[in-house]
Amino acid sequence: MALILSRDDYFPATTLPVAVAERMPQPSFPPHRHEFSEIVIVWRGNGLHVLNDRPWLITCGDVFYIRDSDCHSYDSVNDLVLDNILYCRDRFGLALDWNQLLPQQGPDAPGGWRLTTRGMALARGVISQLGA
Repeated sequence: MALILSRDDYFPATTLPVAVAERMPQPSFPPHRHEFSEIVIVWRGNGLHVLNDRPWLITCGDVFYIRDSDCHSYDSVNDLVLDNILYCRDRFGLALDWNQLLPQQGPDAPGGWRLTTRGMALARGVISQLGA
């Protein structure tokens, strides 16, 4: 049975929709689920990300999305550095069609993107503002 990570442990206020969790480094971590969704950006290193029993090699520049219903883990990590942008959809007051904004997930799709060096620099600035 997978560990469930609680909102209370990651969000400093019950109304806060977004939080940033830096992992410098990200150690191997057993299968778990969240009471929130997250977007993960890989800044350095590499490892094996297992999403819903499907392994994916991850490395610098990878960005992937984890739904609150997903189960995932990290294994075989090598100097893996991540930022986890955690968010609670129900705390946003935005009328968004989340399915159009986020990548499709399926047996052949890791549910992610790849950033260029410029994209990583832009993302770092936005994440710094989110974490402030």
